[in-house]
Amino acid sequence: MVQDFGVSAENIRVIARSVDVERFNLPRSAKADKKAFNIVMIGRITPLKGHPYFLKAMARVVHQLPSVKIQIIGDAPAKKQAYKDELVLLTKRLGISKQVEFMGNRRDIPQLLSKADCLVLSTITQEAFGRVIIEAQAAGVPVVATRVGGVAEIIDHEKTGLLVQPKEIEAMADAVLRILNNPEFSAGLVVAAKKKIDARYTLAHMADATIAVYKELMHATKILVIKMTAVGDVVLSTAAFKAIRHKFPNAQIYCLTSPQASAIAENCPHINEVIVFDPQDKNFKTLLSKSRELRRYHFDKVVDLQNNRVSHLLSFLTLPKESYGYDNGKFSFLLSKKIKNNIRNIPPVEHQFRILKMLGIDYSLGLRLELNPSAKDEAYVKELLDSEWLSDGQVFVGLNISASQKWPTKNWPLEHMAKLCDILGQKNVRVVLTGENKDKSLSRKLIAKARAKPASFVGKTSILQLAALIKHCRVYLSPDSAPLHVAAGMQVPIIAFFGPTDARRHMPPADKSAVLHKPMKCSPCYSGVCKIKTHACMNDISPEEVARKVLQFIK
Repeated sequence: MVQDFGVSAENIRVIARSVDVERFNLPRSAKADKKAFNIVMIGRITPLKGHPYFLKAMARVVHQLPSVKIQIIGDAPAKKQAYKDELVLLTKRLGISKQVEFMGNRRDIPQLLSKADCLVLSTITQEAFGRVIIEAQAAGVPVVATRVGGVAEIIDHEKTGLLVQPKEIEAMADAVLRILNNPEFSAGLVVAAKKKIDARYTLAHMADATIAVYKELMHATKILVIKMTAVGDVVLSTAAFKAIRHKFPNAQIYCLTSPQASAIAENCPHINEVIVFDPQDKNFKTLLSKSRELRRYHFDKVVDLQNNRVSHLLSFLTLPKESYGYDNGKFSFLLSKKIKNNIRNIPPVEHQFRILKMLGIDYSLGLRLELNPSAKDEAYVKELLDSEWLSDGQVFVGLNISASQKWPTKNWPLEHMAKLCDILGQKNVRVVLTGENKDKSLSRKLIAKARAKPASFVGKTSILQLAALIKHCRVYLSPDSAPLHVAAGMQVPIIAFFGPTDARRHMPPADKSAVLHKPMKCSPCYSGVCKIKTHACMNDISPEEVARKVLQFIK
């Protein structure tokens, strides 16, 4: 189904076929001749069922037990009559025509099985299930079958039956003789097989499993949340993930996100599955390919927290029952439910919750960002801290030394950071530097300039390792960037430096936080280059006032 028809594996439910136990549980009559065994093969006469191999195996059995009877139940289609004639001729060549009876199609299978001593299934290709096996087992008949397809799931070799490889004539004959010549072993197979049928293959089990699928479809909702840009923006969406889960506790919730942010969603307990899409690779052919993949999930709802042209297009091409997002003119006509983006300067999480309100989810101040670093991340950070002789008994604060390369105007000056390290060092507070690989040169310059040497973990952590590291900090300081959101997600007090961007729109929710901002006529400019060349919005935030706020939070 997955490979040939493109069905998503999680959309498949496997329900085993069943047997009417009462219909096949007929009394078995005692034999006058204990050597007069009856071997049965049931199935349509076609090359797939391996009749020639069965007959050759039976010739070996007849050689040792001449009084055995072999019943072939089932007939050949009209176009396969020549094949049946070949089988009849084969019995003559093998010298077993007197023992073999071709009985054609029959409606009294339970009665025929009640007189059988062994059933053989000799299929040579993949058998989907093999219902005759459980019918024979329900009738108390031991089974020999070829190890093909679903047969190997029904029969536990040596416990509920015997399995042989397809076309292995000698092995099939030996297995049949073992059952016929060993009544105690045969009886043990029958008892174990009936127990397995009662546990898995009754009509009640099949009916209950079928009804369960209908109930799942009635009650389960599939929701796709789209948020596929910067890491910090996905961190800001963790409150929305939690709120959606709270509203739809039984839903299957998926997140379409970027490769860079996938780890955040993968470790989120409210997300069932992460689907990765690189928003940089957005040519029309790629979008069509991704939309085909998304359609296989059959989403009921798409919640577009990205709200750009690509995400709105994907929301539409996914063909959900409902799609939600902002009416912002960026292909938003493709959404089935939308809200005007007409309220400015509201915090980012509250901005997302305006969309969620259309799903009956209200914004709550009790909802916070949350990140979930693994035990492996925690252990890695413990080693990092040990390498700098840092423990939870010591007082240290984190400092993110740089925003993204696109936003140098967000950065606090190097000289200010070095002086802050010295001021806090005099108060026995050590600074821990964090940043990306691109920031290593800056961290070396900062360490060289500061007298109270900070510990540098710049370029040494993934996003979730950074979260685990920040968890140990008493306070975390950062310009407007992803690490600030990570700190808020770890419920650590945060001090944020804002200049070219507006804190009202970008400050994450936190229990303890402070925004340091110097109002300027030109701010917020939302520019990566300072047009007045002074960078005063960030330069005017002094190390002394930052240190006072840090010490206040520590106390």
